[in-house]
Amino acid sequence: MKKIFGFVLICVIGCSTSKKTPERLSPEKQLLYNQREGFAHFFKIQVFCDALEKSYQDKEIFEKIGKEDLLGGYDGIAHSSIQEKIDSLATKVANSIKPEEYPDFENKKFIMKACLEYYNSKELDSIARFMAEKYNKD
Repeated sequence: MKKIFGFVLICVIGCSTSKKTPERLSPEKQLLYNQREGFAHFFKIQVFCDALEKSYQDKEIFEKIGKEDLLGGYDGIAHSSIQEKIDSLATKVANSIKPEEYPDFENKKFIMKACLEYYNSKELDSIARFMAEKYNKD
């Protein structure tokens, strides 16, 4: 009986002291949270698109894609210092992609794989959150 009581007590205390989740924020804080999440999301997409563009040799591909696709376009990241950060990250990713040494894959690269892995990385998540905080103040 004491074990059951202890378990129930822990559950009640744990539930009542949970962290503030976005659902429990005030409307103003919820809006700010959504703006930062949106900024971080589009920041990551832009790094991904720019890394792809810098990695492929055929620039005509992106001219054709750009006619129909916005390629991560978002006005919230138009600030020049944000674009410089995106450009430096995309360049870093593109420069890190080396041709495979395996004979069957001679002179080919895993470009899409490398760009997707960076898009999903904790490093880019952290940078995107930092930039969102910096450029979306209260």
